[in-house]
Amino acid sequence: MRQFIISVGGEKFEVDVVEVSNTSNTNSTKGYNSATIESKKLVPEVTNKEVESKVQLNLGAVPIDSPMPGSIVRILVNPGEIVSKGQKLFVLEAMKMENEIGAPLAGKVSAVKVNVGDTVSEGQHVMILN
Repeated sequence: MRQFIISVGGEKFEVDVVEVSNTSNTNSTKGYNSATIESKKLVPEVTNKEVESKVQLNLGAVPIDSPMPGSIVRILVNPGEIVSKGQKLFVLEAMKMENEIGAPLAGKVSAVKVNVGDTVSEGQHVMILN
């Protein structure tokens, strides 16, 4: 058995490869030997919130990101609500100033990713419009 550490999508895995045969397997491609592979994740499990933030958006979905770090003071729309371009979506407090963040385009609010009182970083998804 041989051990390798590989990186896939930025995550590191410890992989044990057990050789099954020393001869070329006719069913394998390019003469590679078949092997059994076991892997052990070396990074800690991620939370649901972290996974959700990494999930790709549906085609046509537009993320509404926080333009700066701050705290969510008010959420002015609900999932399923139709909004018009420029309509205020949420209020973000940054440096003791309240900033009303508007919709860049008309659409339907498909998800609200934060709650009132949450601290957000610049570029963090706050809402998703479709």
